[in-house]
Amino acid sequence: MAVDSTVTPVDEVLKMDDVVIDPSVAMRIQSNIAMRRMVLPLAVVNGEVMVACADPKDPATLRAVKRAFSETVVLRKAESDSLRQALRRVHSATTGRTGAAAVTGDGEDFVRIVDEMIGAAILRQASDIHIEPEKNRTMVQLRVNGHIEAFRDYPASLHSGIVSRIKVISALDIAEKRVPQDGQISYQQQGEASSLNIRVATIPVRHGEKLTLRLLGIQSEKLTLKNLGMSAVDRETFESNLANPHGMILLTGPTGSGKTSTFYAALRYIQEQGGESLITIEDPVEYDLAEIPQVEVDSERLTYATALRSVLRHDPDVIMIGEIRDEETAEIAVRSAITGHLVLSTLHTNSAAGAIARLLDIGVAPFLAAATIRLVAAQRLVRVLCKRCRNPRELTSRESVLLGDSKLEGREVYEHGSCLHCAGKGFIGRIGIFELLPINEKFSSMISKHATEQEIIDEMSQQQLRTLRGHGVEKILDGETTVDEVLRTTMVGH
Repeated sequence: MAVDSTVTPVDEVLKMDDVVIDPSVAMRIQSNIAMRRMVLPLAVVNGEVMVACADPKDPATLRAVKRAFSETVVLRKAESDSLRQALRRVHSATTGRTGAAAVTGDGEDFVRIVDEMIGAAILRQASDIHIEPEKNRTMVQLRVNGHIEAFRDYPASLHSGIVSRIKVISALDIAEKRVPQDGQISYQQQGEASSLNIRVATIPVRHGEKLTLRLLGIQSEKLTLKNLGMSAVDRETFESNLANPHGMILLTGPTGSGKTSTFYAALRYIQEQGGESLITIEDPVEYDLAEIPQVEVDSERLTYATALRSVLRHDPDVIMIGEIRDEETAEIAVRSAITGHLVLSTLHTNSAAGAIARLLDIGVAPFLAAATIRLVAAQRLVRVLCKRCRNPRELTSRESVLLGDSKLEGREVYEHGSCLHCAGKGFIGRIGIFELLPINEKFSSMISKHATEQEIIDEMSQQQLRTLRGHGVEKILDGETTVDEVLRTTMVGH
């Protein structure tokens, strides 16, 4: 380790509750040293390592920090009790419990390594962990707010041990390295009452096996229609359609655009109104919904179509189908919607108009689609700017044209900055942008005549229905996100 770092103390006491911790920085000091010296690296901000500590003037603290970092370090005094709690939270990453024996080799504790990865993902609120073997290293990355962040590199010699540990706790075949495998981990951190579901997928690549771990432990109580990002008008439209006694509501967007979260929020809304029997069919069940039966399908044993047929015998009022993938599922879903059930489902298309065209292409008769579809919504997720460090500027002429309104040139917009409150990333969380297509008489008539996607788009423009990009522009002008975020997530084909 380099020992020539510059240390700059700062007198102001840091409020730990306002800080977002980057585990790739925090874990560079060993847990025993961090706890003994009460020192916690937080994040890299504008090229400087920000470090919370109990005593910035303690020589032992300075030496511990210098050994770990070659960059310029800024020491920030933190209140002792809150710092101690933050240290426990960070370093509980090495004390997770997965219920299997340790796998060790060459003096390395692979239980600790895997627990460290998972703990870091939980701390950073990541959705996925990517473990990728290369010739001379194993690269571990986290997907946070839809973007990949580097966490840590391990020597290539440790890769097989890491893979074996994960295979053991996810009930996969350790000896099988030539074909992809799928498994699941029920993971519990020390001090936590509930366990976290983690879906594991392996695939052979050039230098070994790549593993992807998807964390499925989002708290459902945080999901409400009010905090998804819909405008007040859109939310009113959405809620009024959820009150329909029958029909179909479709959500569309690419993988990872928040469709399932929106429907979970919708189910919670319906549940709060009372008087309805709800059931879901999912692949997989991402997290538990209290008092709502959830059916998990399996492509080999229990398909969406088979599960849907069985579900209809259980007298539901509202059915959520994770995805309409084929003609059989589509036909049963439409028949269910036309015979007294409210059906919620998703399709993979780029726009609301595209969802209708897709449903017809699958094989649904146009007259049935016209009779059952009540609402189609397209959605994307954009990162939310950290309001403590965002930087104002004027919208350029080129950007205003790309956003679809040249009159916007010169309006104030914001770019991301870097501070402790966002772990130096400039963004905190994500929010949805939406495009709603309520099916009125005009659209119903067009669908029954097998209208093309472009014809529906043209009619949406005639009726002045806002597009995804149009909603994104509102978020830009409100200072919630950036021009680049909206352009990236709403480009054709995304």
